[in-house]
Amino acid sequence: MADAFGAIMAMLLFVTLLAGGGIYYIVHLKRRQSDLEETLESQQDVSKIHTIISSKIRDIAQLATVREDFTAEIIYEDAKEKFGFKLPFTGVKFHMTYSGVIVCGCDLTRARVPEQSINGNNATILLPQCTVLHIYPKPDSYNIISNESGVFADKITLEHQNALVNDRLEREKNRLIGEGILQRANENVCRILKAQMQAIGINPNVVFLNGYDTRLLT
Repeated sequence: MADAFGAIMAMLLFVTLLAGGGIYYIVHLKRRQSDLEETLESQQDVSKIHTIISSKIRDIAQLATVREDFTAEIIYEDAKEKFGFKLPFTGVKFHMTYSGVIVCGCDLTRARVPEQSINGNNATILLPQCTVLHIYPKPDSYNIISNESGVFADKITLEHQNALVNDRLEREKNRLIGEGILQRANENVCRILKAQMQAIGINPNVVFLNGYDTRLLT
């Protein structure tokens, strides 16, 4: 009788443990499935936000943020020499001014948005430094002040004049870069991108690679 009772109790205990284990397994499985669904949903959200940001940046493509006029002056003098002495009547003096345009901006086709930086509506946008996109003279602004040449001098040709203009363009570009025109272009890119992203509900942290971090602007 005691053996039968013990067997029944053992069976009940086994069934209880089995039922409890089954319930625990089902609850654990549902919880794990729920966690996986939340993770998947979160990944999908990140991917969706990444796609939206990248698409918006691609729409802007190459962003020109600084367009500035400048005036340049060319003063050129030369003469033929022999044995270290300038020969008489071979001197050339050329003086002209002209206006030009410099355009700076950012190549947004190289922009990157690391998915690990996306947290809710916050995201980091990595950009290359702004560069000089174009610099060119305005031919209708050419003003030749003087063009003097000696009897035996090689006169200034149109090709020589254009070479002098191009040489001066390079010097003007370096001068404007030294005065901070690219930094101003970076700051403008940052402001424009922030406005574009905030318009679609994204809070961007715009970072320029190679040293210039626009988080200092905020």
